[in-house]
Amino acid sequence: MTAIHPVSIAQMKRSPTHPGEILLEEFIKPKNLTQMDVTRATGMATNRVNELVNRKRGITPETAPLVVQAGANVPMDGDGLLRNIADIDKVAPLQPWARSLYEFRQRNFLKDDPLFRFCMPPGGPRQFQLPYGIQFVEDRENQRIFVLIGSGNHNWRLIYTDGRARKEDDKDFPIYYGRPLARWEGDTLLVDTRDFNERFWFTNGGLPHTDQLHLTERISRPDFNTLKYEVTIDDPATYTKPWFSSWNLQWVAGEELPPYYCQDNRP
Repeated sequence: MTAIHPVSIAQMKRSPTHPGEILLEEFIKPKNLTQMDVTRATGMATNRVNELVNRKRGITPETAPLVVQAGANVPMDGDGLLRNIADIDKVAPLQPWARSLYEFRQRNFLKDDPLFRFCMPPGGPRQFQLPYGIQFVEDRENQRIFVLIGSGNHNWRLIYTDGRARKEDDKDFPIYYGRPLARWEGDTLLVDTRDFNERFWFTNGGLPHTDQLHLTERISRPDFNTLKYEVTIDDPATYTKPWFSSWNLQWVAGEELPPYYCQDNRP
């Protein structure tokens, strides 16, 4: 007869998983991010993120909400409609009025979306969220880049790389795509955009914004088939602090942007 040896509770007890391991395995690796991406997403110092990932530092009550929000993968459909309305506070650090407006748009099933009701251009990150793709065309002679958008009304956005300065009166004439000024940092295009108007939704799902919206975008190509889009959103009238998001777009070979005009595709 085989002897059965009792196992003590101490032997069975599993060490708790360090939050840095969760951050690394469930957020950084699946999203192909760097520690610098986490720094931009949370506002935490780079050395603090490094110590957290390497299990040399724990989570404090102050940093826990930052890490949770930065790492949240909130389920929503392709139009930005939340699967669970209770996830609103995981989406972005909204001011109270903006949270109420965002919840209203969600509960109203995005019916007031100005892109689909009035064919307004998809400014901001939304141009990178629409289903029919984008194309970049570099005009080196005039030091500018066209971002051609496959949805909307075949709109395009101009990004200037000629080193121009902002004009003081630009803010008096806000526009749908803002005024993007860019420079290259190695192989990454860094785009600083301000002077947006308020007549459009700048993301799928209807996140609000005001004319104080300021976007810092980083566009890179980690490999031939992948475009990495990163954006830091700063709008103090709408959000309690700057926040960060990123996603990848995949290259589709041998295709052009499809013919699509908003007026022909309205319900």
